[in-house]
This record gives sequence, C-alpha cells and structure tokens, in this order.
Amino acid sequence: MNGEGSQGAGLMPQKSSNVRLMLAAAPTPAGWLEVWFTLSGDRFRHQLVHRTDEGEHALVDSVDDGALSDWPPSPPIQQLDDCFLSQGERGLVAVGLAGTSHWSLAIESKGTELWFDVACRISSQPGPLRSTYRRSEASERMDWRPLRGGCAYHESGNELWFEPSELPLTFPGTARWRYGFAMKSAVSAD
Repeated sequence: MNGEGSQGAGLMPQKSSNVRLMLAAAPTPAGWLEVWFTLSGDRFRHQLVHRTDEGEHALVDSVDDGALSDWPPSPPIQQLDDCFLSQGERGLVAVGLAGTSHWSLAIESKGTELWFDVACRISSQPGPLRSTYRRSEASERMDWRPLRGGCAYHESGNELWFEPSELPLTFPGTARWRYGFAMKSAVSAD
C-alpha cells in the first residue's frame, strides 16, 4: 500500500492481501482508473483508485453499514467473480442479499471508463435504494455520471450517491440504475 501523497478525507488505497478482485479501465495520459474489492466481514467493499507511475490515490470508497440494514447505503455484495461480458471485455459480477431484497452488480471496463450496472429485486415498497460513495480530495481528478437506463445522482458534503430514477409500479419488481466513472478528460459518450 502506498501511503504517500495527499489522500484527503482519510481515504487510503486499500490494496493488500484483502484485495480479492480488481478491474482497470484502459490507461490514459493521467494514469489508470481501477476498482478494488476487499472483504469486510461478510461483504465486499469497493474503492476506485487512480494509479500512476508515481503511486496510488484513493478517489472514492463505497459506504457500507455492515449487515445492519435492510436498505444499505450501497449494494450488499456477498459473492464476487470475474467474467467476460459483452464483446469479450473482462468484467466483474456480484450478488448479495439484504432483508428480503436480492442485489446484483456488474462492472465493465469500457475504454477508459468503468461502468456500473446495479439492480435490486424488491418484494414491496423499498427504503432508499442507492450506491453511496465517500469522496476524497483526490476525487477531483475523476468524473462521474449516470448512464442511460434510469439513474439519478446526488452530492452532499463528501458523499456522492446514485439511485434509480424510477421504481417498479408493481411488486415484486426490479429497480435498476447505471453509472460510470472516468479520469477527467477521458469521458466518452454513452
């Protein structure tokens, strides 16, 4: 782990023996954008990291409340695997449970971006459904945006969250939201 440089908000890259899987976007002149997953209790947390020849800088950390909530602030990832997605691109897929809801997450490297596709199967009117991140000062190096497919995003203080812009009209039903991250000056069209 590289502890040098300004990480801001106490976020440090968490690459260690706990890192289970990592996915990187294509390199840019500014370096690489990577997502690292680490096991914390019975769930995986993830962190987006900017890697350069000089070191690694944590950009955002997923916010997790452990197993305390039926409606956690981020998808409760309990199983994680790498795979090949569309057109032979490497990706990560994950599933988890909270309360009576089933969650899934797919992350795909699309050129210099990392795209996140989240879904939650819900049996009744849900509490908050979202993917929440805590930003570091270094997050200024990165852009984020909702992708097509019914996603809204919000910012408050050092937190950023994405959520479905629409919920199912009937239950059980599935809510879905998609969003992407890229290093600044590397954002492509969706």
